[in-house]
Amino acid sequence: MSDERRRNIASLDLVRVVAMGYIVGFWHLMNYVDGYGGYRNEVTERLTVIVLATFTMLSGYLLGRRPVEPSLAGVSAFYRRRLLRVYPPLVVALIVFALLSITSWTISIRSVVLVSLFAGPSAWTLWYVCMIVLFYAVAPILLADRPIQLLGKPIAPWFAGGALLWLGLIGLQQSGWLAMEPRLALYFPCFVAGIGLARLEHRVGTLAAVAAGLLAAVASLPSYGLTLPEIELSLRSAPMALFAAAFVLLVALRLQHRIPHHPAVAVLSCAAFFAYLAHRPVYVLATRLFPISSPSGQLAFMLLVALPVVVVVSWMLQRLYDDVLQRLGW
Repeated sequence: MSDERRRNIASLDLVRVVAMGYIVGFWHLMNYVDGYGGYRNEVTERLTVIVLATFTMLSGYLLGRRPVEPSLAGVSAFYRRRLLRVYPPLVVALIVFALLSITSWTISIRSVVLVSLFAGPSAWTLWYVCMIVLFYAVAPILLADRPIQLLGKPIAPWFAGGALLWLGLIGLQQSGWLAMEPRLALYFPCFVAGIGLARLEHRVGTLAAVAAGLLAAVASLPSYGLTLPEIELSLRSAPMALFAAAFVLLVALRLQHRIPHHPAVAVLSCAAFFAYLAHRPVYVLATRLFPISSPSGQLAFMLLVALPVVVVVSWMLQRLYDDVLQRLGW
């Protein structure tokens, strides 16, 4: 692997680690600590939206670097390569969530077939991975390398397909026919934009990053006036999510030649996906096995014991799963 590619991966790994660290090591960890209710506020709610948007855009970007041949063989290879990496672990995580009563069996079963995204409620926390699986399912439409002819002009499939699918999601949400997960429409533009950024990366410079940052600041204005729960659900947060995530990713790409590969970042990045799947079960078991009454003691225990356990377990699970896939030739 060339030094350039290692640095490029390192810059994206750092984004992944910071994003997942915020969710696993702060946003969800504080659910298990008493006495610090103020951690949910106008700033952290918006930051959570931006972090999830960044992770979603990064997922789209990584997919967009490799076009999918619009053929049965090409699409089949894509599903085999991508869905096998995320879907089986998601199914296992949903079973574990149900066994620990983090979510009900009904919701877990409906989430396995992604029905919960369109006929809620969605699985607590794992709704996000279900959403990513759904985005992967429609990704071949966006990843085709042949332009679509519209009114005699070529249009990139990621743009045309993404716009049509997004309008469809909004239409379903506004119709009220289904109890659809509202965050599908909120984060789908970020996924599409990630694919687009991968295709246009060679044309994007520092000015684009500055513009995205300025637009993110302006785009946050529509989210003001929303209640705290609404910030995470409303389409009024979509412009902020899109431009803020674009700013983060563009800055990371601009710094790709300056960020060296670091083993610790690589390990944490490797553990990130399973950390998202496993952190709540670990936190639930930790608090049940070692109940602590003091809020400060709870916080110290979660940060110094439970969180490191999440990292170690997640890294081991990811390496084990990678080994299984390799042995099976997948």
